[in-house]
Amino acid sequence: MKTTFKQFFNIQTTLKIFVVILILFSYASILCHKINLPTDDLGRHLTNGEIIWQTKSVAQTNLYSYTEPDFESANHHWLSGVVFYLLFKIIGFSGLVIFKIILLLAVFSLVLFISIRRGNFWIASLASIPAIYILSERTDLRPEIFSYFFTALFLFFLYDLEENPAKNRIFWLIPLQLLWANLHIYFFIGIAMTAGFLLEKIITHRKALKNNPLIKKLSFLFLSLIAISLINPYGIKLLLYPLNIFKNYGYDIVENKSPFFLQHLMHNPAISAFKIAVALLIISFFFSFRQWLVFRPIFLFLASLSTTIAGFLMIRNFPFFALIFLPAISINLKNAAERIKIEVEIINERVSSVLKIALPCILTGVIILIFSHYLNEAFFKNKEKGVGLTFQSNASAEFLIKENLKGPIFNNYDIGSYLIYHLYPKEKVFVDNRPEAYPKDFFDYTYLPMQMNEETWQKIDKKYNFNIIYFTQQEGTWWGQSFLRQRLRNDGWAPIYADSQAVILIKNSPENQTIIQQYKITKENIIDKIIYLKDNNFKIQMDGVHLLDLIDRHDLAFDWCQELNKKYPDEGRVWLEMGYLKSAENNQASLEGSSQYLEKAIELGEDLPATYDQLGLIYFNLGQFLKAKSAWQQALNIDSKNQNAKDYLKQYEALNLP
Repeated sequence: MKTTFKQFFNIQTTLKIFVVILILFSYASILCHKINLPTDDLGRHLTNGEIIWQTKSVAQTNLYSYTEPDFESANHHWLSGVVFYLLFKIIGFSGLVIFKIILLLAVFSLVLFISIRRGNFWIASLASIPAIYILSERTDLRPEIFSYFFTALFLFFLYDLEENPAKNRIFWLIPLQLLWANLHIYFFIGIAMTAGFLLEKIITHRKALKNNPLIKKLSFLFLSLIAISLINPYGIKLLLYPLNIFKNYGYDIVENKSPFFLQHLMHNPAISAFKIAVALLIISFFFSFRQWLVFRPIFLFLASLSTTIAGFLMIRNFPFFALIFLPAISINLKNAAERIKIEVEIINERVSSVLKIALPCILTGVIILIFSHYLNEAFFKNKEKGVGLTFQSNASAEFLIKENLKGPIFNNYDIGSYLIYHLYPKEKVFVDNRPEAYPKDFFDYTYLPMQMNEETWQKIDKKYNFNIIYFTQQEGTWWGQSFLRQRLRNDGWAPIYADSQAVILIKNSPENQTIIQQYKITKENIIDKIIYLKDNNFKIQMDGVHLLDLIDRHDLAFDWCQELNKKYPDEGRVWLEMGYLKSAENNQASLEGSSQYLEKAIELGEDLPATYDQLGLIYFNLGQFLKAKSAWQQALNIDSKNQNAKDYLKQYEALNLP
């Protein structure tokens, strides 16, 4: 017994326990943020769950839209909605956040356990650093969290079968697959993982395939997973849905974009971590393939290759890469780590004894240093720490309901699920954040053109006779921003509500005059209506700046930015905003000031192509032509496909400037 306690409490064991706790705590810290309901899908999932639970049926058409109500649409995550709804009824929004944290911690813990058990502890621990950076890309409460969970379970049971081929625990995957097929569209990953594992065993045992119990079990499992996936409200249609979903997908969303595209639009540590992890993974397979005669990581190679390609195609696939990367690199480098350990022991026993203590201590220090990044305010500048809902999540909908305002509502894409949650069935939406639930032509010829073209807007407005325009105030597209600014400048519409989340406008018609007189937001009263935002965190204060900018109070927005600049002198986004606001004045002094602000923003990390594009324009208007040319060339150095910079340089050359 004394020996057991001595072994347990030795330095290495204590350090390992500490490191595991630190890793899990670091991951938990980035998961612990509030739900931003206006831009989240959760509202629609809760409404889905409520309707399904009450009616005991799953809708076959676009239930929530008045524009395309009869369009056939498969709810490929219907069971997730039911789970979220039932949990919400019991534990509320705060409980849902805690549920998400527990589930995703269980996922990471299981994958880390597999990585340590089959690989090397310190390699797995160090690999957790890029893995968690990558996982930080997807931390919201979505149906996909169940796909992460089942991916980890499949890994566990497949490796368990390899270690215990006589056991039948592997067949638990069949009922789990039934759940997965109804919880999230990525259910095919379980089938693919089983196929990859089966292929590895066929190649490994190719000389003794006949009556091989392991291959028989995996073959039966593979066929059973396909068959069980057919048990869903849509039958074979849902089974084939992953292959067909993008055939009718008329709206581009950020999560479906490649990291190669997004890296030029934003600074995202997950993208950098992904590229580093891919490089490390390739190196690890070099070591692994050198041991081909004794170790054939066919499954790991196929899984790594598939998730790497998936990650390069769409940023939403990053977590699946991370869940494979962690065990793959740990297992691949296990033998290399053991060989180094043996060689050090051979060289000098005393050096080996020192390294056994020093190396874990050094590695622990490195892990603490890097993970401490997640414990400061920087990571949460776009998130709100804690559980429950973010600031003003329900405020705009509560205003609409309290004032008994009626549609038809023209809403933007992002806020659709929020309106479904608060207003259905009394009001339906123009659009919501399900591209597959609307015909592609709807986006191509209605939703997008009506925001880009005034004539099209007037035509569609006449068709539907909109009474309300309801947008997220941080609408992320240039056409949405442009449309919102045009409506705010148009006397035909009156802004009656604005907060850190949303903007509501009402048609300036005789029947709406009472509400307009009571709540109309003007350039003169805007500051009084949103002054309270100054008492909140950085993100919400920046939302206030954006509202002032939207309503063309650039002077007040600039003053607000200057106050923020005093609090956050090293925050590049404040300098960037000041640069844009100052350039709007378009006189010599303001342009000179704008160039200085943008230069400072670039110095503080806002060195994106769009910043250089704007800086080049300002230099050009100041007559500093060589600086303008240099700025646009720098934009192209960062992103060779930057069309704005190409157009500016083409015009520059046409003018025969130096």
